[in-house]
Amino acid sequence: MEWTFPISPIAASRPRVSRHEAYFTGPYKQFREDMAELCAEIFYDWEPLEGLLSVDLELYIKQPKKTKLLVPRADNDNFEKAIWDSLNGHLWLDDT
Repeated sequence: MEWTFPISPIAASRPRVSRHEAYFTGPYKQFREDMAELCAEIFYDWEPLEGLLSVDLELYIKQPKKTKLLVPRADNDNFEKAIWDSLNGHLWLDDT
């Protein structure tokens, strides 16, 4: 099976913590909301997978606007974490 998500990946950020909750802000919060909408559309009648899985992930990341770098400075694992967390409960039950 193969799926394409028409969204620019954002590296996972650390949540902000208040007395009552942990929450995300900024571009990562928007990314999570957009991915939730995409997952609801794509996996609307999908039964989440269980058990051992093998997943290949290809990310195409735009060059940052405010830098001369060709690629973002974020670590690959932070981009991957954002995707895995977004697919939790949609494509598979849990990514533990």
